[in-house]
Amino acid sequence: MINTKRIRKPRDFSPDARSKRFERFICALFTLYMCALYVVNEIAGYVAIAEALLIVFMVFAFMYIVNGRKLVIGPGIVFIAAFAAFCYLSAIWAFNAQAALAKAKTVTLILIACIFINSFFAVSGRIDSFVKAMLAAGLVLTVFLLIYYGPVAFIRRTIDGERLGEEIANQNSIGMYAAYTVVICFYYAILKNKKAFYFVSLLPMLTVAGSGSRKALLICVLGFLFMFLFKPRKGGDIRGILKLLIGLCAAALVLSLLMSLPIFGTVSSRMSSLLKIFTDSDSVDNSTYLRMLMIKGGWQYFLLHPFTGIGIGNSQYVAASIVGRETYLHNNFIELLASTGIFGFLIYYMPYAYVTGAFIKRLKKHEPLCILALCLVTISVFMDVAQVSYYSKFSYITLIFAFLALRDAKLKEKAASDASTAASEAGASASAGKDCAAENLGDAETASKSPV
Repeated sequence: MINTKRIRKPRDFSPDARSKRFERFICALFTLYMCALYVVNEIAGYVAIAEALLIVFMVFAFMYIVNGRKLVIGPGIVFIAAFAAFCYLSAIWAFNAQAALAKAKTVTLILIACIFINSFFAVSGRIDSFVKAMLAAGLVLTVFLLIYYGPVAFIRRTIDGERLGEEIANQNSIGMYAAYTVVICFYYAILKNKKAFYFVSLLPMLTVAGSGSRKALLICVLGFLFMFLFKPRKGGDIRGILKLLIGLCAAALVLSLLMSLPIFGTVSSRMSSLLKIFTDSDSVDNSTYLRMLMIKGGWQYFLLHPFTGIGIGNSQYVAASIVGRETYLHNNFIELLASTGIFGFLIYYMPYAYVTGAFIKRLKKHEPLCILALCLVTISVFMDVAQVSYYSKFSYITLIFAFLALRDAKLKEKAASDASTAASEAGASASAGKDCAAENLGDAETASKSPV
């Protein structure tokens, strides 16, 4: 009797197969860390989970790096190290040296984590797994919120204008994590032509609406416009411009319809109060008014200490003198100018300028991963107007991703160039061989016709 059972293929234990399985395992660890970063990193008592997962990832990444005997220290790591060094240096002239050293230590710990993240993904080349990890983390965040509140209560509280996430973490952070997930969905839907991700984006969009975060909504809008603007188009320039204009009009229509829905009521009202800064500054809400005061106060301190600032982590004293409590200045540009002066400000934003300039030069190549990286970096810098990010793990992870995407694009370009050169040389060699063979054949025929 013939055995119809499926014959199981023997497992491959070759060094290459084992290395690939180890890489997938480390990518899974990184995904778990990103999920913890999104979900529990700001919950008191649960931060240790995210830290433990990061340590486990770094241990296995270290094993992988040692096995490959290659530690990649790219320009992104050098820039972050320079900023960390300046943070330590600022403790010399800081109002409070201990506060400066505490923030410098935070940046240094992030730097160490970035070294392992950068080295592993640079050596393994699994940049797509990096993107999938960020996507998975955002989806897990939304599922976690739906389970925590319950689907019915989630929708009801959102429609009633109650901002979700206060019991878990900062609502703006939750909203922004979800918004970046929406942008990655747009990346797959628009640049990768996987239309199903339009429907996937609806899940994190619920979190954006529930968070009531103005910054999160802006990220979604800017992400969509960015992807649509730089999407490769067939046809002439006029046709491409017409498609762009139609797309922008459609996006504006969809946005206005969303803002009219009850589920986006909280975001809509908060966005209106934000726009009043430019139209009617006397009628802004209290939150916006306090932010305006802190920004003005931080600028005054920068003018008093323009070159070195008052020391990293010391902006809390600026806020205390203005609003009566120690907090950050809600604007990364002003925060850095007041704390580190123009020197620290330039050191921090130098890698952003470096990688943005490199990506702009490559826009005509229409490389999807580079377009996504440029989009995330551009949005991150734009959002710094309303957030403080210089000690945010996510900001540095995004920056490292951008440098990895740039490195990957350059390596692929070099490999293609080398392959083309090798093919040309092989063709020239083959042509020369044919000429030589023909010449030898001619000599042989001549010799055969010659009288003996």
